[in-house]
Amino acid sequence: MKRLGVYGLALALILVSTVGLAASGWGHYEGFPVVRVLIDGKELVNDVPAINFHGRTLVPLRVISEYLGAEVGWDQETYTATVDSPAPCTSWELTPAQVADALVWARAGKDLSDYQDLLPMYCRRLAKESSEELWLDLLTPWGRLVADAQCWYTDGEEIPSTAQLIADYSPGLFAVVSGHSPVPGRPITVTLEQNGVVFECESSTERLVDPPASGTYTFIQGFGFAAEGLDRTQPVDVVVLFGEDEYRCTFDLGVLK
Repeated sequence: MKRLGVYGLALALILVSTVGLAASGWGHYEGFPVVRVLIDGKELVNDVPAINFHGRTLVPLRVISEYLGAEVGWDQETYTATVDSPAPCTSWELTPAQVADALVWARAGKDLSDYQDLLPMYCRRLAKESSEELWLDLLTPWGRLVADAQCWYTDGEEIPSTAQLIADYSPGLFAVVSGHSPVPGRPITVTLEQNGVVFECESSTERLVDPPASGTYTFIQGFGFAAEGLDRTQPVDVVVLFGEDEYRCTFDLGVLK
């Protein structure tokens, strides 16, 4: 966790922006104009307000830090305030409740035919031309379980136990590249990037290619990634190389189950 030392005022005020207000429509505090602070459109309310201190906005450190999920400490002996930012959320292990939720989704979508219909928030169309189309699906453990369980329900297969599903689906993310092309056998590679770190594919399913229809080849290939080190609250870039063509898509992991 990152740690920030702040010396000075016992109230631990933090500099957040520069303003030039001579007066305030929000009143005054200790002789200084009060500044209204909005975070994501929501007003920050505290017993000690933000103020315009000689043209600079000062906000109480504790209230804004805790609002953003950090922990604030105060050392009276050294007169030091500390801010500990929250650790990245890198656990991708499914819980029994998530397994049950995934099975409910799968049952509700048992008449749907593919990932694009079943889980549209996990899918991106990379290319669409008259002779070529390319799709990318990025599935979390929850999303992959939904997609597979949908097939089990449709085919009347027995559903494994919750413990078995947690063991089989928790390890990581799964990318699926599918589409059709007039050129057979174009190589496909997929990597993930987050905060400057590149995650290489650790496993790949066998590529399936259907015979040409109307002069095109239909294909699908899966790529598995260990999720350790991926912050599930942050966006991730998925980079697809399809032959010599590169495609890049951003998925916000924070909004995906």
